[in-house]
Amino acid sequence: MIGIAAVGATIVLVSGGIYLTVGSVIGLYVITVGALLTLGFPVLLAILGTLIVDPLVGAINGFLVVKVRINLLIATLGMFSIIHGFAIVYSDGISHSIVTQSYSFLARGRVAGLPAPIIFLAVIYVTVWAIMKYTDFGH
Repeated sequence: MIGIAAVGATIVLVSGGIYLTVGSVIGLYVITVGALLTLGFPVLLAILGTLIVDPLVGAINGFLVVKVRINLLIATLGMFSIIHGFAIVYSDGISHSIVTQSYSFLARGRVAGLPAPIIFLAVIYVTVWAIMKYTDFGH
């Protein structure tokens, strides 16, 4: 999870920005997937549901910086505090385990003898590298 978040943070840093919200967004991912799994969503839908979270947080941060003209450092630090506070209130400050066979595979499974997280991270790294190298977005 941290490696995936690092990819997004790297894109922001390369573009000259700063993204202090990344740590709290990881916590928000975990809370979101846990809540969706608790509600009975299949693992794939729960994971896809979490993929809405970061772009939404990023869009809010972008709106605050571009339209409201709040300093980027202040906007992301404020969003970090808001998300962190939400996570504590939602979870009652208690760590909860997510225990499903399918979800455990993502963290502990193996594909062709290699750890699944390494495979997923490599696919993400190569995809983002190609986007940054060969598209207008990356230049």
